[in-house]
Amino acid sequence: MEEKEIWSEIPPIFWSDLLNSPFNKCIQCSRNLLEPGVIYLIEKALKGFGSEKPLQTIFEYAICLACAESMRMTLSVESRANIEEFYRKNIDFKLRKESLTDKPKEEWLKECLIKKTSLDESGECQIYGLCNGEYFSYQDFPYMISAKALDEVVDLISAKTMDELEDFKNNLTSGPPELKELFEKGGVRVLI
Repeated sequence: MEEKEIWSEIPPIFWSDLLNSPFNKCIQCSRNLLEPGVIYLIEKALKGFGSEKPLQTIFEYAICLACAESMRMTLSVESRANIEEFYRKNIDFKLRKESLTDKPKEEWLKECLIKKTSLDESGECQIYGLCNGEYFSYQDFPYMISAKALDEVVDLISAKTMDELEDFKNNLTSGPPELKELFEKGGVRVLI
């Protein structure tokens, strides 16, 4: 059976909070992301997601696939292998897609990809999406990972990779001091 790709407009939760519109530039190379055929990833760290608390974006970025792959290759071989094995043991993307394909699009972010649970009352999580120009993919993406599950992934990362991610995180949070403070409390949680 041929796999059906599902594309739609980019949902507002995956828009840039700073622009109040879809991301338009790669955080690394500044490539125009809204051109047809440009594949890119979006990552947003949120607090209050799925709860009655007001939603706060801790950080957000979009990165073209070429830059994401370049960054992934800067991670140590050990870290990449650990993370890939962890995902292989904990996630069945094919089964997930089959179970969500005919459901409302909000269902794709209802539970943690790894823990298969809804969020605790803090609503701390990260959401991930894949786009092609102005279109958003519903296939392996989008997904949500709870802070608790991210802590488990971070435990798999080597010291060398932690340094790489710290550098990337510092570039993301070179703005207001309150953002840096939030990162210091939560540690490294940026995943490519």
